[in-house]
Amino acid sequence: MKTIFASVFFTTVSVVLTMHVAISAQGKIAFDSCGDNNCEIYIINPDGTGEVRLTFNSAQDRNPSLAANGTKIAFETNRDGNFEIYSMNLDGSNLKRLTNNTTSDLQPAFSSDGSKIAFTSNEPGIGKIFTMNADGSNRTQLPGAAANSDPSFNFEGDKIVFRSQRDGNSEIYIMDADGSNQVRLTNVAGEDFSPSFGSFSSSIFFTSTRDGNSEIYSMTSNGSGQTRLTVNVLLDRNPSAGPGVQVAFTANPGNGDTEIYLMNGNGTGFVPLTNNFVDEDNPSWGAYVSPRKTTFDFDYDGKTDVGIFRPGPGEWWINSSLNGSTFAVQFGAPGDAIVPGDYTGDGKADIAIWRPSTGFWYILRSENFTYYGFPFGTLGDIPAPATFDNPCCLAPTVFRPSTGTWYTALSPSGVVLITHFGQNGDQPLVGDYDADGFADISIYRPGPSEFWIRLANGTVRASQFGASGDKAVVGNYLGPGTKIAVWRPSTGFWYVDRGDGSYYSFPFGSAGDIPAPGDYDGDGRTDAAVFRPSQSTWFISRTTGGTQILQFGLNGDRPIPNAFVP
Repeated sequence: MKTIFASVFFTTVSVVLTMHVAISAQGKIAFDSCGDNNCEIYIINPDGTGEVRLTFNSAQDRNPSLAANGTKIAFETNRDGNFEIYSMNLDGSNLKRLTNNTTSDLQPAFSSDGSKIAFTSNEPGIGKIFTMNADGSNRTQLPGAAANSDPSFNFEGDKIVFRSQRDGNSEIYIMDADGSNQVRLTNVAGEDFSPSFGSFSSSIFFTSTRDGNSEIYSMTSNGSGQTRLTVNVLLDRNPSAGPGVQVAFTANPGNGDTEIYLMNGNGTGFVPLTNNFVDEDNPSWGAYVSPRKTTFDFDYDGKTDVGIFRPGPGEWWINSSLNGSTFAVQFGAPGDAIVPGDYTGDGKADIAIWRPSTGFWYILRSENFTYYGFPFGTLGDIPAPATFDNPCCLAPTVFRPSTGTWYTALSPSGVVLITHFGQNGDQPLVGDYDADGFADISIYRPGPSEFWIRLANGTVRASQFGASGDKAVVGNYLGPGTKIAVWRPSTGFWYVDRGDGSYYSFPFGSAGDIPAPGDYDGDGRTDAAVFRPSQSTWFISRTTGGTQILQFGLNGDRPIPNAFVP
């Protein structure tokens, strides 16, 4: 860890950073290396460079699973007695125990989005498959016979392929992620085990001894087209597919130990990845899919982070959903408007402010915590940055109520787009209402509680929804495509327009709360959330993780996810 200090606005920026391993198109490969009867977890680039040891423990750390989106590595370890499942960041930091049983929990397997882990447990019997959330919560035993193991999610996260010995022989089965619809895929005299979905879920790679020794095979996801890929008189096993058509696997090249190899998905192009004269095994190829981009995500894990802005001293306090750490930055001055978002295209939200008195924007780069500023707008404007033209980055935008005009600085060209839409008294909103990946201009008219939306093709939609005094809290509550929504301070009720002529409502919050909607669980849907200043407490209704209650901030703070709620 290191601390960066920089001078900004004649004040001090103090930021605590943790290492963050970058996502690349080719990803990373985690594996275990066992020298002197001690297994540790390592990570390496697919070209053989950048090998790094991540664990340092006298116990056995093995069977890593690297999430495809690069957020975490899960692994099994007996460092606390029996084998349990732990997780850590890609640099080995933020070690966390996820299971705690008197019997062994083994073979963790992340879903591609990093939200779920499937694993094998010997409780309450031999070989049961369970799932849990990435933080260890919601441990669920999947139905089925005993003697099941080696689970692996498909890319979409709705299927699990696994090994079962229910019929007396080791075969490959597939099931839905909830354990239903179990189907046998192989039926041969040899042992079939360690299945792994291909990156596009249409193929499955697995190990089989059907031809005498352990070799890598492939088949389609319905069990057809079973094909032998490797021919080795010694041993090939434990395939793990990466992006495109490559597969990592364990091989014995004849030097007395096992090493990690790569090959194409058709069994050609064998390349040794390691050559360390100790047993290296259980490769897991991940970190090749960028996390889903979401608002107010300062650590690039695809989730909105809890955070507050303290107006007096201009302080930002952010609680990372990636590792639970908190960092603080002093950036801005009294009277500034907060406009956080990804302006530089690295996937992480940048701390940013707009200064009404001068019309200047100041952006603190998340990459290196340097800043830049530029004038755009004037006194009386309302900032409303969004991805109007380039999905990588927010385009600085202001709405001028006095003339009902929008000004957008397109990125990266800097060309200014001028659009007349709205009238004095309207409040600008930010949303992608037609789910085309780009923001649409929209306003909320508080008096009659009207929403006016101008789509990219010029179509204008108008809807009366809510009542005077409501707060507009538009968001992706049902998945892709922004939905009209309001929060009613007097009752704490949320109302969401489904877009088909119907709506739903629910109570969450109370008078005095501040709405702070965001995607706190990373599932692509907006979660209802409020900050209660009187108790300095956050209440978050996560669509997949249940209600979260967190004390963070002080009375008088503004929740950062409230930045664009008018």
